Amino acid sequence: MRPSRLVPPVVALLFVHVTVAAQAPEANTESSVFLRKVAGVYKQQFENAFVNGDKYRSEDILEVVPVNDHAAYVRMDLEFSNGHSGRIFGVATYRKNSLVYDNGKSGDERCIVEFVWSAAAVVTHADYDGTPGCSHYHGARGSLDGATFSTKKRVEIRYLQRLKNSSEFNEAMEAYRNAGTVSSFTCRMERTGHDQ
Repeated sequence: MRPSRLVPPVVALLFVHVTVAAQAPEANTESSVFLRKVAGVYKQQFENAFVNGDKYRSEDILEVVPVNDHAAYVRMDLEFSNGHSGRIFGVATYRKNSLVYDNGKSGDERCIVEFVWSAAAVVTHADYDGTPGCSHYHGARGSLDGATFSTKKRVEIRYLQRLKNSSEFNEAMEAYRNAGTVSSFTCRMERTGHDQ
């Protein structure tokens, strides 16, 4: 008669832990449900122009990747007239039907941007009078206020692993961890236009 094989206690405990974790239901808090609903990539194409009247096609892109039940990594690339562009990326926190970015700075460097979802669109809101630091997040002719993305154009991010391996994502996550529960966002400004 063959002796029965015994599973080492550590392996057995690991198996039980993995099995229980795999069977654990997803959180169904208001914020987690919202984040699962809005996660994805949004693209908005439109006609743009240089000051001399020459036309060209532009594309604004918004990526949303939940990082926990209360926050999401957000990256937004914007294109403006005359070849100007801007980019912001980082971790923003949940508020009713929105994600809010607060750079946590004071005075003229303060910037708060809210990404607000409705049934039809995602629209950004930024108060440049109250938080003038938002002007540092883009080049000339740009604005973080009023960027609009159709919710009907939201699609699953098929390059998620590549995104998570990017220096931008890792930089944003490190800043978020260091800041604790405070919303953490990073910006990049590109002044590539003709009238800087």
